[in-house]
Amino acid sequence: MARLYTEEGRYRDSFRVMRTAVNARPDSDMTRRIQDSAATTFEDLFLADKGTTLSAIDALSLFYDFRELTPIGRRGDEMIRRLADRLVSVDLLDQAADLLQYQVDHRLQGAARAQVAIRLAVIYLLNRKADRALATLRASRAADVASSPPAPPPGSTASTPPARHAAASPVKPPAHAPASAARAAGKTALR
Repeated sequence: MARLYTEEGRYRDSFRVMRTAVNARPDSDMTRRIQDSAATTFEDLFLADKGTTLSAIDALSLFYDFRELTPIGRRGDEMIRRLADRLVSVDLLDQAADLLQYQVDHRLQGAARAQVAIRLAVIYLLNRKADRALATLRASRAADVASSPPAPPPGSTASTPPARHAAASPVKPPAHAPASAARAAGKTALR
């Protein structure tokens, strides 16, 4: 039955059949096959072109109603980002922000978290919420700093930042450098 619903594009009905089967006979081989098929269909809707026939509102509704079908890991994260992009395209900015905020707060780390935080900040800016955009970027940066590796031991040069190398360098800037910098700053101030 679920397969017929899927073939007809009646995805909600197909997923309901899966949910009913899981509730009735969770350990059945048939139920596992239905659940696997539903998970594949769910992925196809949100990661492939199969879901382009759904409106953004229907896609969001389907996602929230059956989010247990979201794959774990990178594919699930990509699914959420694509859904958020789709919501932004139809000006459902609050809903898109909610999806990405959850990813930033609970699912992602490192560079992936920073990328999604930037996307989220852009959405907040589009939605005229500059304070939330700034808070998102600051929180992401603070989390990245807190999770970064500890500083190298004193005297180690292997991981010393370039600014510290420059400060410790025996090569000093020319004597006229501070005056040139001051003149340049003065010209900028006059503009």
